[in-house]
Amino acid sequence: MGGLRFGVFAQLITSFVLAVIFTVTAATVGILSIQKFNHGIEDVALSRLPAMTLAYQLGQQSEAIVASAPMLVRVNSQAQRETISFRIADRVRWLQEIVDSLRTYNVDANILEVINLTRQQLLENYARLDNLVKHRIDIVIEKKQRNKQLESLVTDFVLNLDDIQLSGSLHDFVKMLLIFETQDEQGDLEKRRSEIEAQFKELSKAKLDNKEKELIASLREIALGEKGLVGLQVRYYSVTHRIAGILAVNERLSNRFVYSVNDLIRRMREDIENKSKDFQQLVESRSNILTVIVVVCVVVLGAVGAVYIRRILKRLTDLKRSMRIHAEGGETDIPLDGDDEISDMGHALKYLVDEIDFREREIRLNEGRFRDFAEATSDWFWETDKNLKFVLLSDRFYEITGFSPQDIIGLNRIEFHAKTGREMDDPEKWLQHNDDLMNRRRFRDYSYAVSCPDGVWRQIKVSGKPIFNVEGEFTGYRGTGSDITAETQARSRLMAANEIMPGAFALWDHENRLVLCNRKYYQFYKTLNDRIRPGVTFEELVLLLEERNGVRDSEGYAQRRRKFRQKPTGVFMEALSNGRYLQVSEAPTLDGGMVSLVVDITDRVEAETRLEQARLEAENANRAKSKFLAAASHDLRQPLHAIGMFLSALEDRRSKADQEEAAGDLRIINNISDSLEALRSLLNALLDISKLDAGVMKAEVGPVMLRPLFERLVKQYEARASEKGLKLKSFCPNIAVHSDSVLLERVLSNLLSNAVRYTVDGGVLIGARKREDHVILQVFDTGVGIPKEMSNVIFVEFQQLDNAARDRRRGLGLGLAIVERVLALLNHTLNLRSVVGKGSVFSVWVPLGEKQDDITQEKPIEVALSGSDVPLVLVIDDEPDILEGMEQLIRGWKYDVATALSSTDAMSLIEKDGIEPSLIIADYRLNENLTGADCIRLIHEKLNKDIPAAIITGDTAPDRIQEAKASGFVLLHKPLRPAKLRQLIRSVQAQNRRGD
Repeated sequence: MGGLRFGVFAQLITSFVLAVIFTVTAATVGILSIQKFNHGIEDVALSRLPAMTLAYQLGQQSEAIVASAPMLVRVNSQAQRETISFRIADRVRWLQEIVDSLRTYNVDANILEVINLTRQQLLENYARLDNLVKHRIDIVIEKKQRNKQLESLVTDFVLNLDDIQLSGSLHDFVKMLLIFETQDEQGDLEKRRSEIEAQFKELSKAKLDNKEKELIASLREIALGEKGLVGLQVRYYSVTHRIAGILAVNERLSNRFVYSVNDLIRRMREDIENKSKDFQQLVESRSNILTVIVVVCVVVLGAVGAVYIRRILKRLTDLKRSMRIHAEGGETDIPLDGDDEISDMGHALKYLVDEIDFREREIRLNEGRFRDFAEATSDWFWETDKNLKFVLLSDRFYEITGFSPQDIIGLNRIEFHAKTGREMDDPEKWLQHNDDLMNRRRFRDYSYAVSCPDGVWRQIKVSGKPIFNVEGEFTGYRGTGSDITAETQARSRLMAANEIMPGAFALWDHENRLVLCNRKYYQFYKTLNDRIRPGVTFEELVLLLEERNGVRDSEGYAQRRRKFRQKPTGVFMEALSNGRYLQVSEAPTLDGGMVSLVVDITDRVEAETRLEQARLEAENANRAKSKFLAAASHDLRQPLHAIGMFLSALEDRRSKADQEEAAGDLRIINNISDSLEALRSLLNALLDISKLDAGVMKAEVGPVMLRPLFERLVKQYEARASEKGLKLKSFCPNIAVHSDSVLLERVLSNLLSNAVRYTVDGGVLIGARKREDHVILQVFDTGVGIPKEMSNVIFVEFQQLDNAARDRRRGLGLGLAIVERVLALLNHTLNLRSVVGKGSVFSVWVPLGEKQDDITQEKPIEVALSGSDVPLVLVIDDEPDILEGMEQLIRGWKYDVATALSSTDAMSLIEKDGIEPSLIIADYRLNENLTGADCIRLIHEKLNKDIPAAIITGDTAPDRIQEAKASGFVLLHKPLRPAKLRQLIRSVQAQNRRGD
């Protein structure tokens, strides 16, 4: 290593000296060539290029002046004309300055003279054009004024003339004036002018009053006066043609000007190109000399450098390969041959590799220790930079809190807790901690609360120490943190439970010894006040409470209390001897102890006792009311049913009698029938409500096509709406809903009935609209409206608006109550919007259903009754009047009838008379231990045949309706419509025919 050596450094110095010599030689030749170039460039730059630039500016300005002429012709105001004229004059003045500047250079004087002369002619031509444009604008302004006068005259006088012929002539005259203004040919102008004058002559010959003559004179002045529209149009035509001529002259001058400028630029370009050829020849000669010098330098330096570089690269390549192998974790020998800088690098590399191996072993050992410590502890590690922003937190922090690195890395503690923590809960503690941070002091066990992403508040405790680099500069903090939420919560619960809790609190250790309790514990257990103290056992207090009869049922109390202590699930009730009721709740602690919470529930127990008593009384009253209503309904339906049967039979007979004699009787019968129908509607409504309350009515949900349903409803209420002068309309797309067809029709029928009933003027609309996966069924009316405070009252039974007199023609007040119950059964939603005096909208939200193909409904089968086709109907009822009415009614329809007052009579008819009925109709409530359903089953067993049967009942009690429904037979309700009974008999007859 010592002494002189021709190493890498010496080799580089030799190469550098040779490169400098060759560089100086090439630079000398280059400098001489550049000096020669400069002389030529100065000649071109100082004489030709400025002139060329001025020539191009001259061309640009000439093009701008040429483009200004059409702009000047198109202006419509004097202000625009003056602006463009000023710009043209300014550009022409600039052209003069450019021409004067070109005279100072070696430029063809003849071309400059032609350009200058053309410029003067253009300036004069633009002056004439400017005057003509000004004159044209003045003419246009005067024409507008005349047109305004003409418009005012036409508006004020011509349109108001009484003489229609004169008015038409004046209109034709005005049209001629308007057409005249559009003419742009001399011949057309003269022709139109002659027509206008002829029109005035015709108007003058007519018989005119003074006002009309004054009007004709005004029109003549506007049209043919000194400054009339005709004269102005002729002047406008003349000026326009003169402008066109000047524009043609201007175009020729502009072309000559542009041509002259382009010729000047061409000659100057040719002169510059000639000069450039001389420079090119000089550049080529000098370049050849420099090329030879550079080639020689490259060859010599390449030969010398190739020898040195090949040796250096080979050794460096070997050294690099060994370095890569070591970097990849492999093992190989490091080349150390030679006595130069590369060999020194090899020795240094070998030392570095040995040192790195040693440090890596140390690092792996320390990393293993640190990883073991980190995994074993429940704490986490953190680090900040010099600005106190977090740069590192261990995974334990993210596992406990649920935050991600993006939530906290790059933020300081103030920024982080500004959005997630409660840093200012204890301002004094925070100020002390902030003072430690600002003064770079070590801190320990600083705690704060933070809100985690899962919404849980966690209590965090951190400790840290400041970190300084070798220069003593502060670089940040490092420390540890831990989750003390459980500890803090336990401490907080313990402190709060001591006095703040509403009940008594006691804490027991793992040996069931009392640790602490609050004052209410002493108040609740006054009989044990002399023994309640820390250290007393739970067993001792329980036995004392049993011995001193502190509880009402003291026998076995201690055993029951121990059992609850062993498995503290639910609550333990204690009835003290002083009349108080206590509720004991217990839970084990983590250290094996127990926490007891005792609450005084005396008031709640007494309230529950009173509430239960009131509930029983209410249920008894409700049960009694239901029984009364059911009995009253049944007793009311019986005579109504009989009356209906008699009336129907009487009506059939009277309708066949002499019409004159029967007319009065039929009116009386009709009035009685109307009253019966009102009572029947009331009882049916009560029956529907009873069914809904009893849960008997079941919804058979399926697809329901809306269009046929709407058609039936409109047909049902169309006549009633027409009688009141209302318009009843419907709108329904071809869609289906998912509902019960019968119940849905009942709901819409009730809503439509109310809408027609409470609407005086206007109309009613029933419609359907699709909304995503639902359909809105709406009933609109223009009726009286519903006040907002009554929007809930109207759904209560027997509640009506403005019907205090209970006029039955305005309904019963049960329709909306039924609607509300049915929609609740169908799980549909009902909305109401109403404005008093304007109307109401009831909206029903129904799920969208699958569209079904149209199905033609079967028409009722009408069967001729004769011969053996006539069925035998067996009627069983314990009311003789009802039996007689039913018999007369059915016989009036030409059917065979057998009647029985009881099941015994019915069985006697079957056994003795040998009858076999085609249909059995039985009252549900008979004066015996059997019901109508039981009687029907006896007949089936006797005949060993399932004969069609129906049960008629007048009960509205929910339990009775459920019993009748469960029988499985057709259920009919009193008072029964004769038409419904007749339809039942006909259906049985049709079934018999199909069976045959």
